[in-house]
Order: sequence, then C-alpha cells, then structure tokens
Amino acid sequence: MNPEEKKLLEETAALVKETHGLVKKIHTHIMWGSVIRVGYWVVIIGASVGAFYLIQPYIDVLKDSFGGENGTTQNSLIENYLNF
Repeated sequence: MNPEEKKLLEETAALVKETHGLVKKIHTHIMWGSVIRVGYWVVIIGASVGAFYLIQPYIDVLKDSFGGENGTTQNSLIENYLNF
C-alpha cells in the first residue's frame, strides 16, 4: 500500500466515524421526538376524557331538564319502519 492510498484510507475512516456520530445523533433526536409526540397525544386525549368525566354530571342534568332519553324518538322510528 503506497502512502497515497494509506492517506485516502485514513481520510475515509475519519469520515465514516464522523458520519456514524451524526447518524447516532439524528437517531436519538428522532427517538425523543417520537416519545414526545406520543406523550403529547396521551396528554391531549387524557385531558379530553378527564374533562368529559368531570362535566358528565352537568350534561346529565341538562339532558334530564330537556326531556332527553324518554324513548319517544326511538319508538316513533320503529313504528315508521314497521308501517312502511
């Protein structure tokens, strides 16, 4: 191996080491980005479910005050279907 080839091989090895370090950093950033993205959606969905759970009694009171769930719409739909 002549000195020119040896120098080229050493430069290539240095570039490979540098590239490997950069790829590891990119991989770490992508991994943490995925973890943060999943955590973000867990917080958003959890807050939505928690908010619904907290306001559920108020929704039930409103449904009862407006006469919700009395079954008249269900019965009228069934009667219309049977009479068709």
